[in-house]
Amino acid sequence: MKKLKDLQKTSILIEKNDPEGPFGARGLGEHVLIPTAPAIMNALRNATGAIITKLPALPDRILEALEISKNGSK
Repeated sequence: MKKLKDLQKTSILIEKNDPEGPFGARGLGEHVLIPTAPAIMNALRNATGAIITKLPALPDRILEALEISKNGSK
């Protein structure tokens, strides 16, 4: 089985400016934020059984969702 040290070193450079970014730079940090809100909502659902349907998950919305899940309605 090949190991990392057996692979050839390669470099890929793509020079294409992004007209929206500062100095033509592209943003890479935003992509990791896309699954964050759904992951938090799923964690709340798994922990409490409450379904929160509006973001942001404010305390009053969480409490309302808990009441609905507990009583079946408002």
